[in-house]
Amino acid sequence: MYPNCLLSSIVCTAHDANMRELRLFVPSDCSAARSQREHKQAIEHVKTMSNANVSLSTALRLNKLRT
Repeated sequence: MYPNCLLSSIVCTAHDANMRELRLFVPSDCSAARSQREHKQAIEHVKTMSNANVSLSTALRLNKLRT
């Protein structure tokens, strides 16, 4: 489905985090694929199938996530 090794790792990690009920944040501009189409497909898959918060890295405010 995702021939790019990096994207496969992101997709598998996202599913694992979801199964463990962890909050997941995926900066969409910090991964790559062989084509823009493959990248968009993988990001959409992660967003819809693992309930991830997908945004640009500049929008992440990790210091506000501490509880």
